[in-house]
Amino acid sequence: MKKITLLFTLFLATIGFSQTLPLDFSDASQAFQWDASGGTGGDAIINTTSEKLEIFGNGNAWDNAFITFSGTDVVDLSNDAANTITFTIQSTTASAGEVHTHLMKLTGAGVYETDFTTTGQEVKTVFINPPALGDLTELRIFVDKGSADGGTYLVDDISLFADAEAPTAFTATVGTIGAYGVELLLNATDNSGSVTYDISYNGGANTVQTTGTSGVEKSFTVSGLTPETAYSFEVSASDGTGNVAANNPITGLDATTIADTSNECEGFTSEALEGSFSVGINYSFVTSGTDVTITFEMLDTDKPGLNPEVYIEPSTFIAMDQSNAPTYTATLTDQTPEADISFSFRAAYAGGLVRSKIFTYTVGEDCGGSSVDTTLEDATLSNLTVSDTTVSGFSAGTLTYDIELAYGTVAVPTVVGTPTQSAPANAVTTDAAALPGTSTVLVTAKDGTTTKTYTLNFTVAGPSVTLPLDFSDASQAFQWDASGGTGGDAIINTTSEKLEIFGNGNAWDNAFITFSGTDVVDLSNDAANTITFTIQSTTASAGEVHTHLMKLTGAGVYETDFTTTGQEVKTVFINPPALGDLTELRIFVDKGSADGGTYLVDDISLFADAEAPTAFTATVGTIGAYGVELLLNATDNSGSVTYDISYNGGANTVQTTGTSGVEKSFTVSGLTPETAYSFEVSASDGTGNVAANNPITGLDATTIADTSNECEGFTSEALEGSFSVGINYSFVTSGTDVTITFEMLDTDKPGLNPEVYIEPSTFIAMDQSNAPTYTATLADQTPGADISFSFRAAYAGGLVRSKIFTYTVGEDCGTLGTNDFDLASFSAYPNPTQNSWTVKTQNVNMSSIKVYDVLGKNVLSLSPNSSETVIDGSNLKTGLYFAQIKTEKGVQRIKLVKN
Repeated sequence: MKKITLLFTLFLATIGFSQTLPLDFSDASQAFQWDASGGTGGDAIINTTSEKLEIFGNGNAWDNAFITFSGTDVVDLSNDAANTITFTIQSTTASAGEVHTHLMKLTGAGVYETDFTTTGQEVKTVFINPPALGDLTELRIFVDKGSADGGTYLVDDISLFADAEAPTAFTATVGTIGAYGVELLLNATDNSGSVTYDISYNGGANTVQTTGTSGVEKSFTVSGLTPETAYSFEVSASDGTGNVAANNPITGLDATTIADTSNECEGFTSEALEGSFSVGINYSFVTSGTDVTITFEMLDTDKPGLNPEVYIEPSTFIAMDQSNAPTYTATLTDQTPEADISFSFRAAYAGGLVRSKIFTYTVGEDCGGSSVDTTLEDATLSNLTVSDTTVSGFSAGTLTYDIELAYGTVAVPTVVGTPTQSAPANAVTTDAAALPGTSTVLVTAKDGTTTKTYTLNFTVAGPSVTLPLDFSDASQAFQWDASGGTGGDAIINTTSEKLEIFGNGNAWDNAFITFSGTDVVDLSNDAANTITFTIQSTTASAGEVHTHLMKLTGAGVYETDFTTTGQEVKTVFINPPALGDLTELRIFVDKGSADGGTYLVDDISLFADAEAPTAFTATVGTIGAYGVELLLNATDNSGSVTYDISYNGGANTVQTTGTSGVEKSFTVSGLTPETAYSFEVSASDGTGNVAANNPITGLDATTIADTSNECEGFTSEALEGSFSVGINYSFVTSGTDVTITFEMLDTDKPGLNPEVYIEPSTFIAMDQSNAPTYTATLADQTPGADISFSFRAAYAGGLVRSKIFTYTVGEDCGTLGTNDFDLASFSAYPNPTQNSWTVKTQNVNMSSIKVYDVLGKNVLSLSPNSSETVIDGSNLKTGLYFAQIKTEKGVQRIKLVKN
């Protein structure tokens, strides 16, 4: 189906649909075009599952996707107060914390360009507020502005946003003051979700800008300042639309930078030989014996994916220990005392490279004890405890912790923080008012001004759950695991009292529940640990089959598939081996596929089933050339029966499931024509109980000859994907029109979208009103001409394409076996042969001969125009072939054998 979508998109680009905002990418007319900026690769398509624009960068610096606007549906950007464009964007390939810079270009009466950024795989809502541009003619999104990073991005909901709400609660204060930089602490709230802060100093001669999240304090360091210099800062807040805070600007933010006490042994620098620092680095060099320990602390926060090294010119690179990031260390061993060593700090990061100035250090130098006391500004904790236990995952550099307390906890726990440095450094705890709630620890450094706040968000776990789960109360709620994506959910529908799972279209998204406490689910008895539940899709089409997976975790892990069909209520029985105490039960919405969908789950319980299937019968039904139908039936209390079928002396096995008490028709496919088979069938239920009369044997059948011809027949040969059974085909000429009919025999391909495919790029949709039989008509064909085509169908989870059929327009194959032209009318000898066959008729010219193998593939074609000819089979493999011979009296097929 992907190929069709791309072709359709190109078609849209050619004819130029009239476009306007909003664009929610719910139909193909909203597709963007791809501009590879002189390169190759990349694309911009509409993801029909998520209904979002999916942009695939190709690694060129200015590659982009764009859409044009024309016609009567004009996007009017002439009103500067109501022309804000908003949209969402998310990377699906970036690493956590990885920052990418993009660019939007709007073209109208003029051109407006502006940058925006994304971080990791977070969903970013962007607001673009251009000047008055008149009618918008083109909107262009540059994947990675000026860099060749590439990556994949999802864009959605591009619309006009008339935002008249200004930021509120705007505050700005001075934070930490250094020799070369001053920290500003900024905060404001805005409905757009983000706030832009414009900072000026030196009487407005210098300006910088930063963006923060609405309602979250933003720490920003103005760097590149001069030591021991007085500065006065002025800050204004605005949103992406240009609305400004009522209390703009905040002034009186005065600070005097401290003296630069850096020396040979330790200090600070922002000087860079390559790239640039936004703040800078602290450094420290210490000799122990003949070893020199080099320490750098990276103060920049805009360099994700940092890979730090000590660089010694011209070509020595020493990796640094990153375990205490952003402080990095390396040791140079066996150095000569009093010798000078020169080196610099070098670090590659996502998007660039930075290298500091060159440091020169004398081995053994301790700077006479006059070194900078770097502990003065250390406002970190060495330990953080809750109820006398260190917080799990505690790290001095991690300031926020989410802690779940045991079910039933009422009292706010005691929180104690231990400062890393000695007094006068101190830590003060502010307890949460109640649970759930937030406690904080404010740490003040020795200098009395530097502070850090550690935040502990407390929640209380729900009650311990066990089976059965009937979803009658909130404690039985499942958690949602989006498998790396977004969206989806698992909630208790309080009206139906069922678990409602909403798939998000990722291949392994799932919902799960954990078991703990005293209410243990014991799965240790293999004879009494069957889990049963009901499941129903509320979104699948009739007959649409979806495969799911249940994962049970205990002393071991057990995984098993199960299916649902359409919106039928399915009762599932899961019979794991002995697993001990069950700790987690997980339901995967659509195993390994990105279909999504909504499902209702109910009555998950233990089921001790000792009742085996009864009234088990199995008989042979219809026998074809490539398949044999088996008619199966049995009754079981679980509601379903599993049938295991073996043949070829047990060398081949297949399995199918039927409804209790309902005859199941199952075709064993992939067989060979004119071959004897003996089938053996056993019946069991989901618990593993087997029918008393297992196995039923003596199910003998000999497949018939393959009577397929140019006009009609059967095939299971596939050029793309595979058939589980195959297709019947029929080609009929009426005048100059050819009607093509395919009947799909597979039942495991939901959401089928059938087409006639003519290479290289013609796709003809087929009439589906009589599904699974599909038709299409090729009009105005030339009688006697050969046309070639194949059956092609996308479906939920894949694509299948048949072999290529060749049909002669006007051929009805109905003259086979007529009195005028029958098998007695000609001869073929020798037959069998090792090389060639001589074919003779009774004074009738043969216009064409086509030789096919048993799979229906045309392997030889001749146009003898004589009553006698030789078919050269020297290059054919040993086996059975069919020759289709055409004369003025009709068409006949004969069997040819090569030894």
